[in-house]
Order: sequence, then C-alpha cells, then structure tokens
Amino acid sequence: MIADARSGALFRAESLFAEHICDAAVLAGFDLSTDAVRRILVGDPQAPASPDARIFVRRQGQALGWVLRRVRSGTFDLTWGTARAVNALLTGAPHDRTGEGAGTAGQPPAREPLPGVAVPPDASDPLEEAVRVFLELAVRRPFAGGNVRTGYLLAEGAVLRAGLPAIGVPGPLRQEFDDLMRRCRRRRARGGPAAAGVDGAEVAAMAGFFRRCGRWP
Repeated sequence: MIADARSGALFRAESLFAEHICDAAVLAGFDLSTDAVRRILVGDPQAPASPDARIFVRRQGQALGWVLRRVRSGTFDLTWGTARAVNALLTGAPHDRTGEGAGTAGQPPAREPLPGVAVPPDASDPLEEAVRVFLELAVRRPFAGGNVRTGYLLAEGAVLRAGLPAIGVPGPLRQEFDDLMRRCRRRRARGGPAAAGVDGAEVAAMAGFFRRCGRWP
C-alpha cells in the first residue's frame, strides 16, 4: 500500500515537472511561462528567456530530476551528502561526489543527518517533518547560495518518499510564502529561540501554507 501511494505521488510529481520548475523560477524573480520552461528543458534555442533564466531552469531541472530518481530508487535520504549534491546541481558549485568523508565549508560529514529531523517513511506527519528540515536549511544558510531551493527540494523528496502529494508555491502565492520566510529570519536575527532552530509554530504555519497550495487535496 505504501509502495502504491509512493508510486502515485511520484507519477504526479513527474507529470508536473515543468510546473514545479516554473514555480521556482517565478519565486526567484524570473518571468517565465510553463511553456517556456518546457522548451528550455528540451534545448529549444528559441524559447523566450534570458540567459540567466535558461541557466536557472536547466539547473533546477537537473536537481529536481536527481531527487525524483533517488526517491524512485529508494536511495533518497535527508543527510548532508544529499543536501550538498542538490545544492551543487542548483548552483553549479563543486561537491564531494562520493558522499563520504568530512564535510566541506564547515558542514558536518556527508552521512550525518540534517538539522531538524530526519524524516522516516512512516513519520506521523511527513509534511510537517519535511517542512522543518526545509526551514532549518533556509534559516541557517549553510551554503554560499541556493539554501531555500535546496531545502525545498529536500522537503519535496521527503513527502514524495512518504507517498504524499508534491508541494508547490504557485506564483500568485509568492507574497505569502515570502512573508512566512521573513518571520523566521527576523526571529533568528534577533537572537531568540531560532538560534537553536525553527519552532513548532513556524513549521505549522509553513506546512499549512503548503497544504493550501494547489497540489494538495
């Protein structure tokens, strides 16, 4: 039953591949249509997009594809090795491809779990657990760039691994998403409890936001 649910969630995520990437591009400030994203992904040189948008779409597609393949093969996990691999695909930065050994740039070893919680396939609320990991990375900013997108794709993989629908941030809801992220960052900047990580209220608010997005029933 769990395997069937996971296969169904993956099938839907793969069918929405271009829409996912378009959402990410809009959040990053690019004015792209889903059709333009599809054309960029198949290498159409006439797709209406700037050079920076093309690079963004290609990298986002590579990273999302990597996550989906890992979920499908049962090898997706929430470790620093996974985070570094995803971040490298998103940003073009180098990473330790072996996934072993000491961490780079002051990060923990590759096999060490990410901050927050490591989401097991049978977590009682996989969405909230995944959102916690996303917010921890987005707020702590362990990488030179791409922290929010890295955390987002890790959360995506976690919910798909649990057989739940893919998360998404449609363009019209960008402002609400930005407001939720700003609240988390402001609390951390003030040196409050965020210094030890995000809190339950922040996780619940972001999880509720994702549930209201169109890809959730």
